Amino acid sequence: MRAALMLIVALVAGFALAPARTHTAAGPALQAGCHLRVAFDEVRGGRAGMRWNVADTLNYDFAELTSRGQAADELVSDMRLKFTVGRCAGGRRDERSRYIVLTPAADGAVSLRLDASAAGARLGVGSRSLTEEQPVECALDVPEVRMQTYADAGVRVLRDTMTCFSLPAPRMMDFASEGDMRAYLAASSDPAEGLWVYYDRDTDPLKSRPGGRYTLATVRANSHPGYDVYYLGGAAEQAADWPCGRLKGELRPTTFADTYDLMWIQPDGLPVSGDTGAIIQGDMLTLQFPLYGATYRFSRAAFE
Repeated sequence: MRAALMLIVALVAGFALAPARTHTAAGPALQAGCHLRVAFDEVRGGRAGMRWNVADTLNYDFAELTSRGQAADELVSDMRLKFTVGRCAGGRRDERSRYIVLTPAADGAVSLRLDASAAGARLGVGSRSLTEEQPVECALDVPEVRMQTYADAGVRVLRDTMTCFSLPAPRMMDFASEGDMRAYLAASSDPAEGLWVYYDRDTDPLKSRPGGRYTLATVRANSHPGYDVYYLGGAAEQAADWPCGRLKGELRPTTFADTYDLMWIQPDGLPVSGDTGAIIQGDMLTLQFPLYGATYRFSRAAFE
């Protein structure tokens, strides 16, 4: 009797009886997503779903698809599914359900997909394409992004993936202080090392905008055959994320004199590379971003 009562409570509470698969990735994340594609048994049906914002077994957001199956003599081509979305807080679920009808793809499967970015998150359902979509909340600015997927034993799982793009951890200069860096650069005889201040720009406002009027330093790198570019000041966007001495980019030598391949870190921490370059000639540092229609120039600063 007790076992039967426990089973009834589990069904009423809505907990999935199938074991969940947990996906995790280090945060904070710039983008994250989860894609579950399943094929329900036409006769027996079943359940499948995903969870996100997973804190523990009692706290998460969720979406679930339920197929009741069909009698063998009433099989129809379209799929009728119960689509449930909600939140579980402290083990209590607040959910909303509706029925959707999908025309199945050739594999007879249905997808449940979550896509999240800084601009927001959307949950979608579909077979040939995502035909049912709605906004949801998905936290990305967390130490760990955790999602879960599950499916009943009679449900075939064709795809079960999580994607997550996490920002690289900020890297700081090896010098103990800005003063130590300036003293090192003042004594350097390497023409590619130096202190640089914003001079001017040539930009396409439809493709890019400046993150500030930066002051930069170029220092010969220890980890690669080139130079590290450090931020010293001047940020206009997300300035709180940019302490003096944070790595702003890398210059790697090419076969052309004074010309470098550039890896640049944007204000949001996202690195940009490929079809980017830099030139150091005399007292001018030029950063080139042709795909973004932007060129920035910096002049060499004198040391006091």
